[in-house]
Parts: sequence; structure tokens; C-alpha cells
Amino acid sequence: MTHYRFNNMTIKVPKIKLSRILDIKDEIDTLFSKTTINLNKTFKNMDSAEVTYNAFLDYDIPPHHFMMLGDFMYITSTRSNDDNTLKKTKEVEQYIADKFNKSIKGRILLSWNENSILTERMELLKQAMACYDQGFYGPVVSVFATQLEGVIKQKVDKQFDQVITSDLKNIVNLLFSKKGVGSLDLTSAKYYADKVVSSNKNKPSNRHAIAHGNIANYTKEIDAIRMILIFDCIVSRLDKTDKDLLVTVLDKRKIKYKKSKRS
Repeated sequence: MTHYRFNNMTIKVPKIKLSRILDIKDEIDTLFSKTTINLNKTFKNMDSAEVTYNAFLDYDIPPHHFMMLGDFMYITSTRSNDDNTLKKTKEVEQYIADKFNKSIKGRILLSWNENSILTERMELLKQAMACYDQGFYGPVVSVFATQLEGVIKQKVDKQFDQVITSDLKNIVNLLFSKKGVGSLDLTSAKYYADKVVSSNKNKPSNRHAIAHGNIANYTKEIDAIRMILIFDCIVSRLDKTDKDLLVTVLDKRKIKYKKSKRS
């Protein structure tokens, strides 16, 4: 124990051996080293489009920015490339439902209040979420599926223009264009292009099938959660994407169409 005098007080400070400090430093370095290695392995696996693509598409779960690293690891780890039975579908859906209700839903609602393109739609969205809270899942799916295209057209100030399937796919590819280790944009782009905006799939995640009344089997909790995640993920990107980039996507198709008519 070392004693220090300060005015009329004596301060006692225990001696710390240098060897102990070095031991602690070694323990910290080892811990961080292991963490770095584990994260690198995880990100390397997540960067494999095939692994994440198969898992999210087969379970029909949209990747979302409020999911944690552990959520992505859980979903991908339950899906083997040679597994064609999808025995854990119900388990995965329950996991996502629990995660959504516990932590994701509240964050989504807060983000909508800050999203500039949702201001005039907030009352409708709140009513839809009230339906969700009361267990009326079908109307929730209908609202978010049909509002999706409207939000896109609002963003580019073309509310009454036609937005065809190819436009939506191009917009999705533009919104989810980030590359690099740890990015799930490639998986997200494939999910939204194949599941959401395709016009020939009668699935509870397909915007076209729902909006045109081709199906009526989207009355489960997971169906509502799925469409809320889809809607939120796209509108979150729309809010942060330059309007002129999106307009270019629509204008290119129109120019190409006019040229083909002349010829």
C-alpha cells in the first residue's frame, strides 16, 4: 500500500504489480482477437450470396436492417443447402414473430415518424398496425402491399404514372446495391425481386397477387409481419435515396419504349 499526503489527508493507494497489468492486457488482447476472428468468419459466411439467399427465400423471411447479427446467423444456420424439407419453417417463423413483437416493431414505428415520405399516410399505417395488435392480420397485409407502389411513385412525383414489374425490379436493385463483406443487399435485392415484385407468383409475400386479389391466404401473423418488414425496408431506403436516381430508372424505360414504337 502506498500513502500519499494531500493537504491534511492521507490517501492510501494499493500497489498494482506490473506483471498483473500485463496479464490483464494479454487477456483483453486474446478476447478481442477471438472476437475478431469469429466476426470475420461470420461476415465471410454472410457474404456468400448462396447461403443467405437460400435461407431467406426458402423461409420467405425478408432481410431487415433492425435484425441483429445473431438473427441472421440463426436463420442461415437452420437452412442446409442439401435440406429440401424445410423442417424448421414453423420454428423460424415463430422466432421472427417473437423478435418482431419484442424489439423490431417499436423501432419501425419510431422510424416512420421520421420518414418524410410517410407523413400523409401515417393515419392509414397506424390503423393497419392497430389491426395487427388485435390479431386481424389479413387487412394488415392488404394495406402495406398496396401502399408500397404508391410510396415509390410519391417519391418520384409520378403518382399517376404506370410502374411496371421491370421498373420495380430496377428500383429494388438500385435501392439495394451495397456490396462488400457483411452486406446483405445482394440477398435483399434477390428476395424483393423474386418474392415481392414479380407478377407471376401467387404467394403471401407477392405484392401483385395481393393487390389484384389473386390470393386470400395471407391471414396469419407471419404474413402480416413479413409484409410490414417488406414495406419498412423499402420505404426506409426510399427516404434516403436521391429522387433523381429513381426518376432515371423510370425515364429509361419510357425512352426505350418510345424508340421501339418509332421503329
